[in-house]
Amino acid sequence: MVRYEKYQYKGNIQGANGKWFIRLKASGETYGIAELAEHMANHSTSFTKGEMMGILTDMVACVRELLLDGKKVKIEDLAIFSLGCQSGGAADPSTVTPANVKRVYINARGTGEFQTREIGQKVKLKEQDFYSLG
Repeated sequence: MVRYEKYQYKGNIQGANGKWFIRLKASGETYGIAELAEHMANHSTSFTKGEMMGILTDMVACVRELLLDGKKVKIEDLAIFSLGCQSGGAADPSTVTPANVKRVYINARGTGEFQTREIGQKVKLKEQDFYSLG
């Protein structure tokens, strides 16, 4: 179950200012490698939590290495990971260099059973019981 909250937009986008929208809220729990390893080890696997941690830690290191080598990494039914960047524009292509890059970020695009159209059919939404001020 994914919780949501209602919020009123107060910005500069014409037609949206003052309107109410829904924002999805994470449960507050963040699973790191140790928690994910324990969760996976509890799913009737022959691997222990420690073995799962080793596998996942190695996977993270390899995904990072491949991304930094300019490759995409597809984890079926989860996402295709790749790097992207935001850069400043230039009038003359000869002046475009890596110095134009403002930031580099990670893209994650859902794949297989985790594509946007699939998630929309499977997710169950429930309004959050409480709202924080701010």
